Amino acid sequence: MKNFLNTWAYRFQNFLQNPKSMLLRRHGVISDIYIRLDQPWIHELNIRTVLDIGGNVGRFSKTMEYLFPDAQIAAFEPLPSCYDKMSKLMGDYSNYKGYNMGLGDVDSTLEMDLSSHDPSSSLLPMADLHRDAFPNAGSSQKVKVAVKRLDDLNLNIVGPLMIKVDVQGFEDKVILGGLETFTKAKLLMLELSFQELYEGQPFFDDIYNLIKPLGFKFYGNMGLMQHPKTGIPLDADCLFVNENI
Repeated sequence: MKNFLNTWAYRFQNFLQNPKSMLLRRHGVISDIYIRLDQPWIHELNIRTVLDIGGNVGRFSKTMEYLFPDAQIAAFEPLPSCYDKMSKLMGDYSNYKGYNMGLGDVDSTLEMDLSSHDPSSSLLPMADLHRDAFPNAGSSQKVKVAVKRLDDLNLNIVGPLMIKVDVQGFEDKVILGGLETFTKAKLLMLELSFQELYEGQPFFDDIYNLIKPLGFKFYGNMGLMQHPKTGIPLDADCLFVNENI
């Protein structure tokens, strides 16, 4: 009962802060992300193309549709079940194109762990800390998925470009297969980990060291996720801006 009341109190607070975002929830918009990105400095970047890498069921793409109504959106989701839901959610947006594939550093077919909580699905094995923090996400089955290099795709990118990456520990592979494309981006939103949630994954500092030479500066994080038992920070959505573009 307490968690239920806390959830509704949080939603009511969000409604007071940004009523529009809460009303957009019925359309599939993620209100938390909409509120955090609906800022003057973000709109001043004049984003015209969004790459949604790790699109899941399409809610981030739908949020971008309302946040940047004139932007082209290309979303990548390797799991067929999630891709179908994403296609249905985004089907009425003419500036959207979906790709049923994952992105990495080589073209290949890989086995992906489909978690019982599909946003936790990954091309890497789940680590013990993840199972301890979120037991309901532990069970999984193997699904073969196609993986391509971002730089090999013939995308019609109109700048300024925003790239969002939420790929559960595969971030370095995505970037290494798309260095040319990432160099063209003005804004990055990357879900990065501070603890090992997937075996062999990179951490925040690994990814920052990879993208900093491309011209990106860390602008802070939002949506910090903590271990529900210990409170230790696990991961966060991190923003980076290329100040050279």
